[in-house]
Amino acid sequence: MDRYTAHSELTAIGVTLPGADARWAVRPAPVPGPRPSRPEPNPSPSGLPPGWVWVGSNVMFPVGETEGGCAYGLMAWELDQEEGVATFGEQWSTVIEPSFRGF
Repeated sequence: MDRYTAHSELTAIGVTLPGADARWAVRPAPVPGPRPSRPEPNPSPSGLPPGWVWVGSNVMFPVGETEGGCAYGLMAWELDQEEGVATFGEQWSTVIEPSFRGF
């Protein structure tokens, strides 16, 4: 809703307004609306913390994607032991378990 009142500008340039329009000389007080609720993030179906996803055999926290659509972000194996346990709890050893046996 537009709460701007042009009453003072109109009277300053000489427009005569009826007495009943004096109520528009002051803006009405804002009416507080309900605060938007922030829902808790849905738990991942894979049991990972919110935001973390499986990408192949690795766990990633994606932050963007390339022009070609390839996701990039923080890989779980880049975390040190303390950060990993704080983030993944008991799953930490499973998350960083090397499952790729290439090269």
